[in-house]
Amino acid sequence: MKSKVYLKRIAKTDTKEVTALNLKRAFIAAGLDKIIEKNDLVGIKMTFGEEDNKGYINPVFVKGIVECIKQADGKPFIAETNTLYKGQRSNTVDHLNLALKHGFNPQYIGAPIIIGDGLLGHEQFELEIDKKYFKTVRLAAFLKDTDCIISLSHVTGHILSGFAGSLKNIGMGLASRAGKLNQHSNVLPEVKPNKCNSCAVCLKGCPVKAIAINKENKAFVLKELCIGCGSCTALCRFDAIEISWSSTSRELQEKMVEYAFGAIKDRINKTGYVNFLTHFTKDCDCLSKDSTPIIDDIGMLVSVDPVAIDKASVELINENVGKDIFKEMYPEIDYSIQLKYAEKIGIGDSNYELIKL
Repeated sequence: MKSKVYLKRIAKTDTKEVTALNLKRAFIAAGLDKIIEKNDLVGIKMTFGEEDNKGYINPVFVKGIVECIKQADGKPFIAETNTLYKGQRSNTVDHLNLALKHGFNPQYIGAPIIIGDGLLGHEQFELEIDKKYFKTVRLAAFLKDTDCIISLSHVTGHILSGFAGSLKNIGMGLASRAGKLNQHSNVLPEVKPNKCNSCAVCLKGCPVKAIAINKENKAFVLKELCIGCGSCTALCRFDAIEISWSSTSRELQEKMVEYAFGAIKDRINKTGYVNFLTHFTKDCDCLSKDSTPIIDDIGMLVSVDPVAIDKASVELINENVGKDIFKEMYPEIDYSIQLKYAEKIGIGDSNYELIKL
């Protein structure tokens, strides 16, 4: 049987309140209320976006999801983890202040906000998964006691995986800091000295100060400090920093998927997914800037299958632009690796039925 993915399109005339109401209807139509039992602790996994980023999911929509969970007699809370790189989301204090700045007020939303891996991202537990890359994964501590997860993902392109949706949201987003580092461990960029023009933009922009200038006044990567976030490749305006995408992206995507497997292993039938095909940009919301959307808003997808909903997201976006926009944005990356590997290890099914509401 094909996995069901429910689509509710967003009209240009729809207000945020109308969209929130439509989202609640899609939530019920997809049966996400049925995976919630009375008094379940339900974590709504999402990101608040970096400072100056505008692509994050609107608090009005999150409030609607909270109301749906309460109507199903669950106990909702907003769940996020700290980032691997330094920034406004690398510690709980700054992270919560940024959430408030972006409109995620617990009183308005109707649910508390929990940064689930502790003050600095070190609170974790290990879970056995016995997969190709990892025998065990290191997950955010809160997940151990969480009954149900509702993943809210803003779909974008991504500098390391080509595409970012539900699999990235739960795979990267529910890992502790050590778990995130495990996934990025093979992403080590190299500087091409002949193209480096010594502008030092990469040095100033590196979140962990892992780039320095040598005696020849050229940049180089301090690999013992590098966390493999890929930010420097986006910052360089002279194509002087490269990553060996042929091996690196495949490994990162598959590692991310193994972490996604670990995150839902004990709640395979207690996890739901919502993908927002809105404010679609080349880069993800981890960058501290606002990018101009590439296409008009399409709508919202809801499903209990992360592979199906991510594949449907890719196909709807590509259909909208009339080409494979992900491949055009990141020609070195085969973003389908994450979908194929997730299906292979049993996370979901790429065969889906799209149900338009």
